[in-house]
Amino acid sequence: MKLSSSTPILAAVFSIGLLTEVALANSLTAKDFFAAPEISTMRVSPDGQTVIYTKETEDNIVIYRSSDGDSFAKVFDYRMHVEDKPGYLGGLAWIDNQYLAMSVAQEVKPVAELKDTRYKTKVLILDISQDENAQTNIREVKTSGSLVNALPNQSGTFLYAKNGVNSRVFKLSVDKLGRVGQRRSKTQRVDGGQFISRYELAKLKGYAFRWYMHADEVVGVLLAQTNGELALKESSDNGKSWTKVKVFVKGKEEKKKNWWQTLTSGSDGEGEDQQKEEYDLPLSYAGEPGHYYISRKEEGSPESLLKTNYRTGETDLIYQSSGSDIYRITTDFQTSELSSVVTHYSRGEPRYIYFGEATESIIKPLRKRGYDGYMAVINGSLDQRRHVVYNFSSSNPGRFLLYDSKLDRVLAERLINPVVSEIIDSKLTVDRVGIDDLEVEYFLSEPNNRRGAGPLVVIPHGGPIGVMDTRVYDPLTQYLVYKNFSVLQVNYRGSSGYGDAFIEAGKKQWGSGMLMDIQSVTEKVATQLTIDERRVCVIGGSYGGYAALALPMKFPSTYKCLSAFAAVTDLQLFTSQLSASEKKLDWLATNVGDPKTEAEYLESISPAYNAERLSIPVLIVHGEQDRVVDAEHYHRMLYALETHDVPYEAELLPKTGHGFEDHIARARYYERVVTFVQKHIGF
Repeated sequence: MKLSSSTPILAAVFSIGLLTEVALANSLTAKDFFAAPEISTMRVSPDGQTVIYTKETEDNIVIYRSSDGDSFAKVFDYRMHVEDKPGYLGGLAWIDNQYLAMSVAQEVKPVAELKDTRYKTKVLILDISQDENAQTNIREVKTSGSLVNALPNQSGTFLYAKNGVNSRVFKLSVDKLGRVGQRRSKTQRVDGGQFISRYELAKLKGYAFRWYMHADEVVGVLLAQTNGELALKESSDNGKSWTKVKVFVKGKEEKKKNWWQTLTSGSDGEGEDQQKEEYDLPLSYAGEPGHYYISRKEEGSPESLLKTNYRTGETDLIYQSSGSDIYRITTDFQTSELSSVVTHYSRGEPRYIYFGEATESIIKPLRKRGYDGYMAVINGSLDQRRHVVYNFSSSNPGRFLLYDSKLDRVLAERLINPVVSEIIDSKLTVDRVGIDDLEVEYFLSEPNNRRGAGPLVVIPHGGPIGVMDTRVYDPLTQYLVYKNFSVLQVNYRGSSGYGDAFIEAGKKQWGSGMLMDIQSVTEKVATQLTIDERRVCVIGGSYGGYAALALPMKFPSTYKCLSAFAAVTDLQLFTSQLSASEKKLDWLATNVGDPKTEAEYLESISPAYNAERLSIPVLIVHGEQDRVVDAEHYHRMLYALETHDVPYEAELLPKTGHGFEDHIARARYYERVVTFVQKHIGF
C-alpha cells in the first residue's frame, strides 16, 4: 500500500509525559546542517604575521587575508582574476611571506590507479600583499608540471617538477615568471627561461609520477622506466644520487602490455568491479628513509591510509574512510607528518579530515578557554610561535583557530558552519554492552534541553565489515537532535577500531549477530528515562538500509517506522553479481554467504523475501545509477511491499549512485527522511 506524503496515519495516544517536552523553534532545515563549509582551510604565513583562509564552491575559489586575525579582506577571486574554470584546489603553500602558491586541478581520465594523474594541474603564484581590486601580480607557471615544494625557508623560490622521458626538478624564481593575462614579448622566454640545466636540482631517466620531499630536500621518486620497471628510489643528497628501495613492476615482465596496464589487471576504466593488482604505491614521504604513506582498498572494505616501511615491510593503519575514496593528503613541511586527508569532492567542495594532533602546550590553554573536542595543528609559523589549529567534536561542525603561544591568545576564529554552530545544544553518551563475549560500543546523542522522555532514532552504519561510527560531527545526527530526537549509533560486530577479532566476529552475521548487537543496545537505551520506548524508528543506508528493513522484521514490537536508502534487499542477488570480479565474489561468499551452498540461508535473511513480517510505515529510496547495490534490490523490495500490503513511500532517484553527488542532494533526501520520521514518532 503506497502512501503519499500527505496520507493520514492514525497516531497512538501517548501518555501525559509527552506534554512535558519543550518544543524547539525548528527554524533551520537540513540545508543548514548539510551546507557546504563556509571555509575550507586556513594557513598562517612563515613569519606568522598574515593568516589566510579559503572558500571553495562549485565554480570558484576565493581567498581572504588578515594581518590582525580579526578583520579579513578578499585578496583573490578565481572567476575575477583567471579566465578558465577553476576546478579543485589541489594545494596551497606559502613560498614566503608575500607569495602564496596555489595548485588548481582540472579532473581528467587517470592513468591506472595513480591518484595524482586524475588531474591536470595549473600552478598560480599569488601576491598576498595586494588587495582584491589591485591584484595585478598573479603569476603562472606555463610549463606543464607540478609544484614539488614551496621552500618557505628560501624567499621567492620554489621547486617545480617537469616529467617526461627524462624527469627533472627545477628551482624557480617567482619574479622571473610571467603574469596571468600578460602577453609575452618576442624576446621574453616562457617562464623566464628557467627550465634549463642552470636551474636544475635533480634529474632522472624515466617518467617520475611522484617526487617526495622532506623539508627543503628531494628524498624520493616514483619512477617508470622505458624497460617497463616501476620503482621507488631514494636520495640522501638532495637528488644527486639514487638508491632503489622498492620495485613495484619488474622490467619487461609482460611483453604485450605497458607497465601502467599491469597496475589494473583487466580494468576497463570502471575500476569498481574489476580485478586489481595491489601495488601499495606511496602517496607521500613519512619522515624517515623507507617510510611512506600509502592508500589501500581491499575487497569489501573502504579505502585506508597506512604508514609503511618498505625496508622492513611493517605497516600501520593511520585512517580508514567511511566509504569515500582518498583523493589526496598533505603533510607538514618540516617533519613530513600527516596533516590532512581529502576524502571526497562534491561540486568542488572538499571534505577534509585533519590530523597533526596538537601538543599539550597548545591543547591545555585552549581547553581552559572552553575549546573541547579534537585539536589538530594545520600549520605554523617557522618559529613555532603561531599555529593554525582545527577543532571539532561530535556537536561542533569544526572551526579554525589562530593561536599565539607567546601571547597565550586566540587571535582568529573561523567557523565551518556558523549558523549551525550557534544553535547546537546536544550531549553525547559513550558506553558499551556485553554481548556474546563481545564489548559492543555505542554513541547516544540527545538534546540537552529536552524535558521528559522523547523519541529515539537508531542509525546502523553502512559497510558493514571494517567500517565504524565515530565521535566526530555528523550533520544528520545533529539535525535529528535539533528536531528533538535522541540518536543511537552502534558499532556492532564487524566494525573497525576494536581489533581484528571483533572484525572477524562479523563474518556471515548480516542477519544474525550484527542485528542482535543493534537490538540489544537499543533495548538497553530505550529503558532510560530520557527515551520513550514506544517511539523508536530505524533508518540507514547500504547495509544500514538492510538493517533498517531487517530489524523490524525480526523485532516487530520495537520499531514504529523505518527508512532505507540504497538497501541490500536480496542477499542471493547481492552475493552473485554478474559484473563482480572473482575476488569480490570470493569475499562476498566468505563474509556474507555463499549463494551456491547457502541459498536457503541467504533467502531467509533477505528483506525482499520476508516483507510479510512488516506492518510499520516504510520509506525506501534508491539511486538509479547505484553500481554497488543495484537498483534491482529496490524494485524487488517494492514488489514485496505491494504484495503484502505494507504501507510505504518510495522514490528512485535519477542521476544518483550509492551516495549523493553534493550537499544539496544529500540535504534534500534527509529532509524527507526527517519529515517521515516526525510524522510517525514525532510530536
